[in-house]
Amino acid sequence: RAVVAFAPSSVVWQSLAPGFPKTSSWVLKGEELPFVPFAFVFPFRGLTELHLKSLEKTEAVEKATLQVEKINGPILLLSGEEDWMWPSALMGNKIIERLKKASFPFPYEHIVYLQAGHGIMVIKEGASKLGGTEEGNRRAQEDAQRRVLEFFNKYLK
Repeated sequence: RAVVAFAPSSVVWQSLAPGFPKTSSWVLKGEELPFVPFAFVFPFRGLTELHLKSLEKTEAVEKATLQVEKINGPILLLSGEEDWMWPSALMGNKIIERLKKASFPFPYEHIVYLQAGHGIMVIKEGASKLGGTEEGNRRAQEDAQRRVLEFFNKYLK
């Protein structure tokens, strides 16, 4: 009835398991979903660069794009501008574009937090290991917690 996504992805990715097996990170009813394979860049500069380079594989991206327009309820997306895991702000914007294009009938919103990274889901120290600053992540975590509670209170009554 309502969806909240922290550090959202707009596509299904290749597995991040040790050794990066050429398998999907998601399975539905026992079947692997189409995924975007990683485009390894050398020298390896981090996961965000890996994901950005992989998003250039347009055919794979098209097949692995999440069909968010099929969601049957309001959507809240929360991203960190300095996400070091993957470009969640960029992918959140892609989700919003897809919803607009489909004339999605439910409310939706994408909030991008400045100086925050991938670890905006729970209030804890050390989130800056996944991007952003400690202060930026703390502010994002506190605001996100408030917004999620308000969102669910509004749409799940």
